[in-house]
Amino acid sequence: MGVPQVDPGRHGRASGSGDSSQTGAFAAGGSRNDGPGISGLRPLAGSDRVPSSWLAPSIVATLCCFSPTGVVALYFAAQVSIRWSHGDRRSALRCARIARAWVLVSVVLWIVTMAILIGTGRAGRFLEAGVL
Repeated sequence: MGVPQVDPGRHGRASGSGDSSQTGAFAAGGSRNDGPGISGLRPLAGSDRVPSSWLAPSIVATLCCFSPTGVVALYFAAQVSIRWSHGDRRSALRCARIARAWVLVSVVLWIVTMAILIGTGRAGRFLEAGVL
């Protein structure tokens, strides 16, 4: 007979198929992850994935850019996976955003510092001394 009709009044049970074991999105050959489903609710996108911790960029920012802000970024980047594993997802996402912000601050401060050194002609002295 064709694709079974879903009666929303019967909590997603398929009607007209003759087989009452098929329900919801499974009646049409779909899966639980195929769109909103019968109830109209979807899981949040990426709700079961650990957010990017920005750990590698924060290490690079600490070693190569501006160390004080890089250390702050490193602290918050390390907190992401710890808080996620304890089930504190909102705090883990917050730490990831803060780590990203501090990495970007480190890079911007490094760019500004280098522009000032090059603009004033002082970069050569730092290169000769082996600092840069």
